[in-house]
Amino acid sequence: MRRERNFGISISDTADCYYTEGELQFSSFYFARQIFDLSEYYRSATDQEVQAFTTSDKLSFEDTEAFKNTANTWIRRKIAMINDSDVLVNYKASEIKRLAKDAGITIEIENKKVVIPNDKEQIKVILGFLDEEAYKGPFFQNTFLANSKRKINK
Repeated sequence: MRRERNFGISISDTADCYYTEGELQFSSFYFARQIFDLSEYYRSATDQEVQAFTTSDKLSFEDTEAFKNTANTWIRRKIAMINDSDVLVNYKASEIKRLAKDAGITIEIENKKVVIPNDKEQIKVILGFLDEEAYKGPFFQNTFLANSKRKINK
C-alpha cells in the first residue's frame, strides 16, 4: 500500500467494513468511528464520573490518584459501561469475586470491597470482567478478554 501525503482516501488490501444482510459491519470500532459519530453508543466517563467511581463503596483502589491519572479513553469507556449496567449496585463484592473465579479471574477483596490494583494490565482485566467482556472458552477453558461484544437475541 502506498501512503498518500495529500488529503484523500487510501485503499488497503484488507476490508475495514462490509455490507451483508442489510447491515454495514466494521472490522473494528476504530474504523466505524472514523466515519460515524458513535459517541451516543460508546460514551466515556467524565472526570466527575471517574472521581465517583474511585469513591464507590464496592471498590478499593491501591492508589486512587494513579488510577485517575491512567484513566485513558478505554478505562473511561469501561467506567461508563460499568456504571450504566449497575453491576456495582446489584452485586456484592463477594458475588463479584465468585463470578470472577468462575471465569478464571482472580479478584481480591478487602473490607468487603473489590481491590483495584495499580497494575494497568490487571485493571484492564478487572474492568473488562465488570463490563462482561471476560469469558472462558468452551473447549479448553482458557480465560479470554474480548475487545468487543454483541448480545445474541434469542
